[in-house]
Amino acid sequence: AGYGGSADAHHMVQPQDDGAGALAAMRAALTDAGLVAGDIDYVNAHGTGTRQNDAMEARALTTLFGKRRDVAVSSTKSMHGHTLGAAAAIEAATVVLGMTEGFVPPSAGVLQPTPELGSLTLVTRALVRAPRIALSPSFAFGGNNAALIFAHPDTLARPAPSRPRAPEPRCVISAATVACGHGTSAEAATIADWLEASLPPPSPARAGRTPATVLGASTVRRMDPLSQSITAVASLTLTASHAPTVARLGIGIGTSFGAMQPTRAFLARLFGKGPTLVNPLDFPNLVHNAPAGHAAIALGARGLNLASCQEETCADEALHALLAALSEDAVDAALVAGGDLDDPSLAAGYAHVDRALGTAGSLHSVVGALLLEEAASCTKREHRPWAEILGVGRAGLHDGVRGAVGRALEQAALARHEAVTIDLWLRGATDALMARHEALAASLPALAAAKTLDARHVLGTAGGAGAAVVADRSGHSRVPQ
Repeated sequence: AGYGGSADAHHMVQPQDDGAGALAAMRAALTDAGLVAGDIDYVNAHGTGTRQNDAMEARALTTLFGKRRDVAVSSTKSMHGHTLGAAAAIEAATVVLGMTEGFVPPSAGVLQPTPELGSLTLVTRALVRAPRIALSPSFAFGGNNAALIFAHPDTLARPAPSRPRAPEPRCVISAATVACGHGTSAEAATIADWLEASLPPPSPARAGRTPATVLGASTVRRMDPLSQSITAVASLTLTASHAPTVARLGIGIGTSFGAMQPTRAFLARLFGKGPTLVNPLDFPNLVHNAPAGHAAIALGARGLNLASCQEETCADEALHALLAALSEDAVDAALVAGGDLDDPSLAAGYAHVDRALGTAGSLHSVVGALLLEEAASCTKREHRPWAEILGVGRAGLHDGVRGAVGRALEQAALARHEAVTIDLWLRGATDALMARHEALAASLPALAAAKTLDARHVLGTAGGAGAAVVADRSGHSRVPQ
């Protein structure tokens, strides 16, 4: 029925004591569902069983529900354990099962309820009744918070409170940054020069300003290399936008492989030396949402915070999600960033794939970031945006590139009230199959006169940076838009 997200922008592993970030996610979910706290009768709590986390969550819940005694609260982690990335999905399934089978699951093995729960009812034995409207919050490393609301099918017959629907805002890219083998730049002219020279990157490594010079040595000290790089380009992008402080800044990160080198080092030490000789503080940097959490903390971004991991479409997916959040007024602005760093194990893997498919490619260190805003925000501060986003298309393998491009063109035609013609097409096929898909897309009339460009040749195979560095190409007036 509803979804909400936020970020503490506080610490990678310690939750914000007052539960403000958790509360923001829950309230955003209620707003999205068109409901109020009084409609909720069951909470499937995140409930990790740790003192600090449980106290924080309990404070958020008592702030949300006050002194109500009719709200049942339990954590099913007491029975299935903490499954990290799968936790919210398992708990969602449990909530839905309880709704359809007629029970409220318990918190098993509780000896002492969390005092901060106040008057809320902690369920320690299963209740034989179906939840009507349930709230299921989840919290992750980096201070990432999310909340889902589920409604029993019978409740859907009740008319939801009407919410006025504002016109879709015009969304623009107000600034962007690329860091690759040629260097690091937030200047459209510099990036255009790299591309127009059509020279491959001099090395797989990222060049230019180091993250420490951008963020400060003390800031990057606890970050893994990927988080350092992505946070640095995000910071440069925010600075280049000349935007004032954004109260609800969303962050979406795309990475195909995450922190490969630190993960390999951690696992080698774990299996070689044993669990007592690994540093547990290294572990939060190994999850795929670590760059999003670090960026939120460094930039004070408390809006929707997410990570996407679908190989080279992951930054596209992050962009799609944050565009939706921006159009629904869930965030005031959004940073979309992506990237991966070259690594020996990835180089070996790519070489194996190339031999099998008869292709030629390798992974380079490429990271990129762009800032999404409503056009009105740029107009207000007299800032010229790089580009306006007219359409976004997605499709599965059946419809392929042609289907995705066709959907984007349909959106663009609606935005412009007329069919659009594409001047520049950034193609990205890495193998024969994708090349065939692109050839099918090329038959679309809107692409008939488009100039084509392979950004991979110049910037390197970008991995998770794909969408971000491609979007950066549109920002200079010397090239077609």
